[in-house]
Amino acid sequence: MKLSSRKSLLRTLISVAFTATASIASAQTAAPPNASFADEFAAWQRLVSSNPAYRVAAPDVRQPAADPVPRPATLADARFLFRLRNDPVTRQSSFQAGRLRFSDHRAWLEARLSDPARRVRLWIALLVRPDGAALRIGQVRFDCDVRNRAEISIALAPRFRGRGHATPLLVRALAKAPAMRVLARIRVENEISQRAFAKAGFRRHGAVRPRPARHVVLLWRRGA
Repeated sequence: MKLSSRKSLLRTLISVAFTATASIASAQTAAPPNASFADEFAAWQRLVSSNPAYRVAAPDVRQPAADPVPRPATLADARFLFRLRNDPVTRQSSFQAGRLRFSDHRAWLEARLSDPARRVRLWIALLVRPDGAALRIGQVRFDCDVRNRAEISIALAPRFRGRGHATPLLVRALAKAPAMRVLARIRVENEISQRAFAKAGFRRHGAVRPRPARHVVLLWRRGA
């Protein structure tokens, strides 16, 4: 392609991507009149990257995918899980509301991950962006017993709450459930979580329990 044609193509791309003719002029001004195609293109990239208002044609790669994907937790997740566990809202929804020290939390996590019986299964909830980067947004935990039953709990990081992630995360986690029956214990006042679990297929089981705090039990059965 001739140099004149390449410059013409560049200017066409600029006119499509920018929102006004003033932005085109800005891009051309950013490069000298005798600039090469590479120089003009570099100037265009700098202008677009420095001014979000011009980013019309390009997709926002920071926008995560709709549904979270669970992956097994590792010791490298210790700090993330620790912050999530000590978050005030997480502690308020838990039956153990006290703050933890990181050293104690890490020791607990290491013991759970190395347990050959795998009585505790921990999953990290990820949102995968279009550019392939994965954001850790929460956790799912299964506590298993010997009766082919498990108790599930979830927690989302503060900035990802209220976005509708809880139910799809539960659905995907239940596909990996290590038991035929899964129960959840949720405080009576936590109606938002109760609704999210109900949408994922859980059903109320029995009356309100008074201890360790007033809570309801929700039950999920595989194949129900």
